[in-house]
Amino acid sequence: DEVLADFMAVPRSMTMQMHMFGAMYAPSNELTVGLMLPYIINDMKLAMDMPMSGGMGMTMRTNFETQSQGIGDLKAVALYSLFANDKHRVHLNMGLSLPTGSIDEKDETPMSMGNDIILPYPMQLGSGTYDVLPGVTYNGTQDSLSYGGQLSAVLRTFSNERDYRLGNRYQAQAWAALPIGQTVSLSVRGDYEQWGNIVGEDSDLNPMMVPTARKDLRAGKQFSTAVGVNVLLPAGNRIALEYEVPVYQDLDGPQLAADPMLTLGWQLVL
Repeated sequence: DEVLADFMAVPRSMTMQMHMFGAMYAPSNELTVGLMLPYIINDMKLAMDMPMSGGMGMTMRTNFETQSQGIGDLKAVALYSLFANDKHRVHLNMGLSLPTGSIDEKDETPMSMGNDIILPYPMQLGSGTYDVLPGVTYNGTQDSLSYGGQLSAVLRTFSNERDYRLGNRYQAQAWAALPIGQTVSLSVRGDYEQWGNIVGEDSDLNPMMVPTARKDLRAGKQFSTAVGVNVLLPAGNRIALEYEVPVYQDLDGPQLAADPMLTLGWQLVL
C-alpha cells in the first residue's frame, strides 16, 4: 500500500524459470571452450488501485500478471589453466555474452486499453548489449575434501538499441565438497553478488507507472548460502541438485526480494 502511494502499479511476486543448455570442449589440457544458451520463462504478478467511476475518489484493488518467454543471451566462454599441480589449480575465465535475448517483450495490462505495451526491465529476456565476462577460479583438494573459490563479473558495453545498459554485476563465491560414498558427494557454497543501476533509459517505459520501470531502483547486493548433492551415474552422466537461500539482501528502493532457489542439473561427459 505504501508503494502504491507513489506508483500506479506494484509487483507482488515474480517467478523466473531458466533452462540452461550448454556444451564444452577441451582442445588441449590448458584450454576449454564452451557455449551456453538459456531459455527463460518470466511471470510477474502485480497489483494496482483502479479509480471507481462515480466513486468520489474511491479505488478498487485490481490484480493482474504479465509474462515473457524465449531464449536469453548466448554466452561464449573459455577457461585457460594458469597453474596446476596435484592439489591446486587456477584457471582464467574469459567470456562474451551475445545479445540474442529479446529486449522488446510486450504484454497487455489493465492500463493499456487492450494493447500490448513494452514490459519493464526485469521482464526482458536479454541485456541487449555485448557483455564481457571475466573471472578467475581456484580449486584445491585435501585428502577427500575438495574446495575452491571464484571471482567473476559481468561488464556491460555501450548502450542497446533501446538506449540503456544494465548495471555491471560482480560476484565472489566459495565452496567445499565431501564424498559420502563412491558416487555421491555433498557440497556447501557461499555466494556474494552486487549489481548496479541501469544507465540510460527506455523511452517507451513510464517510470511513474511501476517501480520496475525506474532505472535508479535496480541496484542491490546479496549474500546467500547453498547446499547440494552430486551423484555420479554410469556412462559419464552426473546429476547435481542445489538449494540456495538468501541470508542478506540490500536493495535500492522498492524491489522484490529474492526467495530460495532450487537448481537441478544434468551433465554428460563424452
